[in-house]
Amino acid sequence: MSQGEQAVNDDLRALGDAYRLGQIARAEYRSRRRHLLSSAIVSDVETARNPIAASPQAAAQSRPGRAAPQTAAGPVSAPRATIRPYSGPSTPASPPRKSGFGWLQIAGLVIVMVVLAGVGFAFLMTPSAKNAKSASSQTPAAPDPAAALDDAATQFVDNGRWTATDIEAFLRTWNAAGEVARKDVIGRPSFVHLREQLAYNIRVTKVLLDDAAPDSSKIEQAKALDTMDQELNKALH
Repeated sequence: MSQGEQAVNDDLRALGDAYRLGQIARAEYRSRRRHLLSSAIVSDVETARNPIAASPQAAAQSRPGRAAPQTAAGPVSAPRATIRPYSGPSTPASPPRKSGFGWLQIAGLVIVMVVLAGVGFAFLMTPSAKNAKSASSQTPAAPDPAAALDDAATQFVDNGRWTATDIEAFLRTWNAAGEVARKDVIGRPSFVHLREQLAYNIRVTKVLLDDAAPDSSKIEQAKALDTMDQELNKALH
């Protein structure tokens, strides 16, 4: 047995002892044992191709009648190879990760800023602004002129008072409403009924004026009725 084979056997023996004692795992034991056997086969092939001179200790052992050289401590033996821990195949280092904010971080910051801006706006609203807003919401809407004329016509017909004073009061409301409101209500049922009652009172007043001695109040009423009829007819054109 050559010195290289002896060294491989010693390494295999030490490897087996380490595996039995639980110092290395089974996979590591198999990997390292396969590596030692492969190196021994390669060494034997190279030795066969390139033989080297035997060492003095091997030559002495091969000669009959001679013992191996000894020292004061005992016979000289080949040095045993030390077993180094097997760290496994080296893996390439992973590339360093790029630092910096991604799109998700930027989107999150934008959302937080929008929320904070909304909260700040709510706190910055002054009491005066809130009071102005509430006052504007409580302010009653302006009355509709057309609706006011409609109510006035209904109330005038229901009262049945066709005196000159009542007619003049109604005409003041009629003229104050404006041209747009007058054209809007002239075709409504309340004003249709008002114009029918007005035509009836005009006919009755003319009959009364044909008497020999007409009353002055009837004359004033007839004039007020004619004026009212003219004002209402203006809205029809």
